[in-house]
Amino acid sequence: MLYISPKYQSWFQQKNINTYAQLLTLGKGEVINDSGKNTTWRDRWQLDSEDFRVYVKRYQYPFSPRYMYPRVPRALVEMKSYLYWQDCGIPGPEVIAAGAYSPLGFHRSSLIITREISDAQDLVHLCQQPEFRENKALLASVFDQLSDMLATAHKAHFYHFDLHFRNIMVKQPDDIESAKVFWIDSPRGKCKRSASSYLQAKDLATIYRACHEQQWPTIWQGLSARYFETMGYDDKTVQRLKKMIGERLGRRVDTRSMSDPI
Repeated sequence: MLYISPKYQSWFQQKNINTYAQLLTLGKGEVINDSGKNTTWRDRWQLDSEDFRVYVKRYQYPFSPRYMYPRVPRALVEMKSYLYWQDCGIPGPEVIAAGAYSPLGFHRSSLIITREISDAQDLVHLCQQPEFRENKALLASVFDQLSDMLATAHKAHFYHFDLHFRNIMVKQPDDIESAKVFWIDSPRGKCKRSASSYLQAKDLATIYRACHEQQWPTIWQGLSARYFETMGYDDKTVQRLKKMIGERLGRRVDTRSMSDPI
């Protein structure tokens, strides 16, 4: 299986790349992550005299009974997530190409190529910069956007499943009002037919942990309050969801006092 974005089809035709096997022959550049099951490279390409960076991520699974069951290849799940975000108006990576090798439906290998989000940094790196942490207006803009993006996704029954700060990018220009938030890296993202409070709580619990790792309880409180308001939840629904977030965090929580810790 091979998908190529219409915008880049002429480039791939010039390279005579028409199959997944041929896609694997592309030069991949510098290795920036290798976790065993997936490897990510960063490379520089040129299209119509324009230079830009791309990320090439390949998922590779061994021939083992552990993986001998039908599944949608991770790279294709990731591609579908990005395209779905685009339809919902959620900023994310631009997909250039994706493909998979799945004999008899068993996932063995898949690959996705995305264009780099230029001039953006992930929240993990930004949180290490005093000028970012101390800029209250910029923090409010970033986390208000994050809250609105999460509400938009959940209203469309999409759940990220890996919404750590490393997967949240911020393009930070000089003008604070122009700061833009992007989501990346969603190989386990799910789009359900109906709303799932359990999956909502999972995404929210991930953000809660990240905020409290940075000692930002007030940031979490503002984000969650805005999220609940945007979702249009009444107090009973909010308390029920807060209780589920506490359960996801692995501890029992008194929902009456959750405005402070959660």
